[in-house]
Amino acid sequence: MMEVTPEPSVIVPFNAHQPESVRQAFRTFGVICDTLAAASHVIDLMPGTERWVIQS
Repeated sequence: MMEVTPEPSVIVPFNAHQPESVRQAFRTFGVICDTLAAASHVIDLMPGTERWVIQS
């Protein structure tokens, strides 16, 4: 513990007793997933990453 710098992390606060709070948390999580997917696509397009690209 505390031997390396912390990695970026995301905390999505919500109140499980408030439906709107839960919906907002899932919307936030959806945006995070979309952002990670877009970043992954950009990395796939970069030169030199051909051997790491999964062909669909």
